[in-house]
Amino acid sequence: FEYVASTLDRVRLAALAQSDADLQMPIMSPVSPDTWAVKESTASEEDEPEWGSREERAIGMEVSTAAANLTGGADAVIMRHPAAVATIKKFITDLV
Repeated sequence: FEYVASTLDRVRLAALAQSDADLQMPIMSPVSPDTWAVKESTASEEDEPEWGSREERAIGMEVSTAAANLTGGADAVIMRHPAAVATIKKFITDLV
């Protein structure tokens, strides 16, 4: 994630400092394909009982990744689970 965050920062700074029209486009971040495919989201409850419910873990991963992307400069995130979408919607509403 550190690489992605620094890349978002560099794109935003270049768009502003250099008036680069190509970099002034909205940044859309596809969150769900990555968060629902990592080990923390896919490991079964039998393999990792202390991690809890698989679905709750995946939702948590999706929410935390979306929040990080939005605070890091993304204009929009592509999400999968309705509960994660509702949480991020509240997050955005609370910030505005």
